[in-house]
Amino acid sequence: MAGMTLNMRSNTSYMLRHKNPHILSLLLLMLSLTVIAQDQDRPFAFPEGVPSKLQFGMSSLDFKKVVDMRAMKVDDTRSWRRVYFQPSDEPQIKTLLYYIAKDVENQPLYEVIVQYDSRALASKKAVSYFGEPNYVGEDSETPNEWRFKAAAGELAKWVWVYKNQIVMVARVPGCEWDEDWDQ
Repeated sequence: MAGMTLNMRSNTSYMLRHKNPHILSLLLLMLSLTVIAQDQDRPFAFPEGVPSKLQFGMSSLDFKKVVDMRAMKVDDTRSWRRVYFQPSDEPQIKTLLYYIAKDVENQPLYEVIVQYDSRALASKKAVSYFGEPNYVGEDSETPNEWRFKAAAGELAKWVWVYKNQIVMVARVPGCEWDEDWDQ
């Protein structure tokens, strides 16, 4: 019986390689397109450590109601944004950073950065939260970023790993990343 199974495997392998090699190529193409399509439509959610009520596009007033402002440090030196730094209670997360636009109405939240202990940990966490990357970013030949389409009433989102950080931005009109979005 074992010999018969081996023969069937050999025959199938032979047919795929010699009789119709296009079947295998077609199957692989269909599988990769299915995986990419699933990732593109995957809903966005902030990673653990980020307050669950936080939303891109929320006003700075609403932002201050959601986060613990007592622990915040603020960098207000740039004309277009205010950066809030929050130490994390999570053991593997060093700091949370929040970028608020200063020169846009309602001063919306448009960027959140989670700093981890290492790049390896940031990369591992990004894949566990967002799945496999679905977008080929700058200086890469393979997908290394995540793009999330805008669902009804929501903003499009863009995620990448930079050094030891997961950087998450939303396409908020008038904010820092708005003009660079399609590049």
